[in-house]
Amino acid sequence: MPTPRPLLPPRRRIRTRTSRWTTSAPRSRRRCPQRPDGRLITLTQLTARRAAPLVFVTEGCGPCERVLDHAEEWIGELEQTPQVRFVFSRPLDQPRERTTDRVTDHALHDLQFTARTALGGASAPSAVLLGADGQLAGGPVNGGAAR
Repeated sequence: MPTPRPLLPPRRRIRTRTSRWTTSAPRSRRRCPQRPDGRLITLTQLTARRAAPLVFVTEGCGPCERVLDHAEEWIGELEQTPQVRFVFSRPLDQPRERTTDRVTDHALHDLQFTARTALGGASAPSAVLLGADGQLAGGPVNGGAAR
């Protein structure tokens, strides 16, 4: 199985009380490599060539498992256009074999669902569509019934 890519939320600039601009990169981004090879990927890098629907799921969650049952179908149907990615909060070396078989190399790791929160997702499952320009093109959609 190819090495999965971790997912990082976009960087935001915030103004501090001292009137300096600073980057609000999450702690996980600054100190925790999320791929076995230690490389990270930003949302901008992920969507540099084509759009990416991101489906945020939690392994073992009933509605999430039903969404994951459609993973192979969506990956096959959307292979030539957007790059479907299934995003987990648990490290990618820990999913069950059944989950790994369904999402193949289309899995990303989002520590504590930092990116999901930054993109407006409130629960799992949820989904957003990032355009090829790296901007939010659709969503967020929350809940298993919103399929």
